[in-house]
Amino acid sequence: MNWSKSETTYDVGSQIAIAAAKAGGFEVTFSDEKTLLIDIDSEQQYETFQNRLSRLDEMTDYEMNKYVSVSGLPHRHVIISTVQGFNIMERLFLQLFLGSDPIREFISYLRVLEDDANPSMLVKDGKV
Repeated sequence: MNWSKSETTYDVGSQIAIAAAKAGGFEVTFSDEKTLLIDIDSEQQYETFQNRLSRLDEMTDYEMNKYVSVSGLPHRHVIISTVQGFNIMERLFLQLFLGSDPIREFISYLRVLEDDANPSMLVKDGKV
């Protein structure tokens, strides 16, 4: 998929992102119906995440793992494994609601529109 703004074209297809991540020695984690992937880039986003997590408590039981991004704090990745399954649009909404990077979620949405096989993913240091 190509998405263009002005004269710049961005290819947001997952296959290119996956190949670039793996070439750089990074690990790619994919979303599925019971996995939410939260990408936090600031303390404000992390505060939003903490303040809104109780809403997820009302919807489903879950297990959560938090990681400091290879970029260092305040960048964090949160992987939430839920008991209840959610379709891709529900997952994107929940990720955005919980404070995930809105640009990443927008790109994931563009991937959904193009029927990309891997619309939602996180890239993390493969050496961790």
